Amino acid sequence: MGQSLLDQGCRSRGFDRGVYLTQVCPPERRKTGIDVVGDMPWGSHFCLFYETKEDLLDTLISYCKAGLESGEFCLWVVAEPLKVEEATDALKDAVPEFSRYLENASIEIMSARDWYLQGGTFDLNRVAAGWRDKLAQASARGYAGVRVTGDTAWLAKKDWKHFCEYEESLNEAVANSAWLCSARIRLPRAELLRSWMWCVHISLPWQDDMEPGT
Repeated sequence: MGQSLLDQGCRSRGFDRGVYLTQVCPPERRKTGIDVVGDMPWGSHFCLFYETKEDLLDTLISYCKAGLESGEFCLWVVAEPLKVEEATDALKDAVPEFSRYLENASIEIMSARDWYLQGGTFDLNRVAAGWRDKLAQASARGYAGVRVTGDTAWLAKKDWKHFCEYEESLNEAVANSAWLCSARIRLPRAELLRSWMWCVHISLPWQDDMEPGT
């Protein structure tokens, strides 16, 4: 496993074509495994919009595979249309020696309800503390960093304001940390898009005809 990254870097903020971006500039970039995203620095938080289960699996299998092969701890928070068993089976098919990664807890795959909605409610402080704990545990075990992916399919309209506040606090918490986060929104959820663009660093639509670098 690689050496844990020290919390050093720089940040700049601004608008680009109507989207608010936070640029993080640590010394090391990580392979995301997603061609349209490319390599990104630690502290990045980006969003992918998808339409089908196949889109979702193709993207996240590559994302998690790249993290495991780079000596990172991975956490996949699964929501509809996927189930934990489907995500696990897909990784077994795509990642050599995946059982070893699973057995030594290099990756955890859990449902969004178990992660975000313990006790049936979304608690911003509890979830944020959970991420900090995962980062501390990964660092103590010698991982290069933490790679996370989560979905908004579980999110009810009544929770949206609190969730955006949580995303803002997450950005601040991970900006100078060995942390890479991919969020997902299933299209169409147009009512979420404008708010979401204020919460994440980069927003990318998924299109079947996209080529690397587009």
